[in-house]
Amino acid sequence: MTNSNMQQNGFHLCAGTMQRYDAMGFQMTFANGWTISVQWAEHNYAQRSDRTDPVQSTTAECAVFDANGDWFPLTVGDNVQGWMTPDMVAELMTRVAGFEAGNDILDECDTVLE
Repeated sequence: MTNSNMQQNGFHLCAGTMQRYDAMGFQMTFANGWTISVQWAEHNYAQRSDRTDPVQSTTAECAVFDANGDWFPLTVGDNVQGWMTPDMVAELMTRVAGFEAGNDILDECDTVLE
């Protein structure tokens, strides 16, 4: 499975409509071609302070995609890492931004967050 929302360097808003909150968050694609997705919609592994108001959340679910749009494993047995605090997301962003361009094969110590 690949991420079909890939774009060149920059930001991509993932927002649901007022009637449907199935996508709340954003994606960032770095100069190295890697993308991080940060989401906190109703069905993500995240803790929103008010489940009826998806605009705010205390944690988020993150995913990482390589330059080809392929999922990158973040935990043992899953491609996403849930319940991430803002500090944890910032740390993941720093790591992903530092990956070598075009490199989609990294050591396990670079992938699994646990």
